[in-house]
Amino acid sequence: MIIFRPFKAGDYIEGAGVAGTVEEVQIFATQLKTPDNKTIIVPMPR
Repeated sequence: MIIFRPFKAGDYIEGAGVAGTVEEVQIFATQLKTPDNKTIIVPMPR
């Protein structure tokens, strides 16, 4: 499933209505840190 996520920790991404630096890529979600220092967990789409 990670094949569908062409990014890695440290990359800046925008998508699903949010933007931030990738902190962690997991099997079912990606954790981002926004520019205003908030943590956002973006679930994998179904």
